[in-house]
Amino acid sequence: MGSTITVGQPDRKFETQKKAYDENEKIKSALNTAYGQIETFDPRFEGVAGISRSAGETKGKPITALEQFENEDSAIPQRVEEVVRAIFNL
Repeated sequence: MGSTITVGQPDRKFETQKKAYDENEKIKSALNTAYGQIETFDPRFEGVAGISRSAGETKGKPITALEQFENEDSAIPQRVEEVVRAIFNL
C-alpha cells in the first residue's frame, strides 16, 4: 500500500529541508570570500562521513566522525579530506 498525502497539508520534511536550504543560501550570500569559503556536503555530512544520524545527533557530528576515523580500519572519506584541507589551506 502507498502512502497517503492530504492535499493542502504541508509536507513537514520538505519544509524543513527548504528552510535549511534557504538559511544556507543566506549564509552564502553574506560571506565575504576574502575571509573564507563555504563547503557543502552532498549527501549530508553523516552520509559522507559514514556516521549514523542518531550518533551525530547524540554526540555531535564532528566528534562522532573523529571517533570513527580514529579506528585504524576506517579510512577518511575523500570529500571530508578535501574540506579539511580547504579549511586549513593544506
